[in-house]
Amino acid sequence: MERLSRGVATALGLFTAAALVASGPVHAKTRQYDLAPAPHWVQPIAIKTNGELPRYQKDGTEYLLVDRQIRVQNGWSEYQRYVTRVVNPAGVEDGSQLTIDFDPKLDRLVLHAVKVRRGKQVIDELRHGRIEVLQRESELEQGILDGSLTFNLLMS
Repeated sequence: MERLSRGVATALGLFTAAALVASGPVHAKTRQYDLAPAPHWVQPIAIKTNGELPRYQKDGTEYLLVDRQIRVQNGWSEYQRYVTRVVNPAGVEDGSQLTIDFDPKLDRLVLHAVKVRRGKQVIDELRHGRIEVLQRESELEQGILDGSLTFNLLMS
């Protein structure tokens, strides 16, 4: 990050998000998502970077890791982890929110971590960001209410 201009470097960093969506019966809760460590069956994958910034980025974000693991035993469970590097101001704007769509009648959303790394500082966005669960009926005009929810995290 030393190669970035001073004004951009303070706002940029690595973004890591890990979540699990499990299918199966969901019980009514006050919060529509859970926070928990990654399940024991998830095999961690290390991130390898050389520390250099990419020469060209159209959208300002570089994916360093896209990890998707599926377990089909006693139901369906899906673990997803994304690690991105923001490389310019456009990437800061695009990467400042995390949204996950899910159907609470069929899915259980479990978040494991959402972290932003700026230099040596690591920020736990599940503690410091603004979290909202929104009910957004995308087919309301057609008279269809499906009950899907959107987890939205606005990072600090």
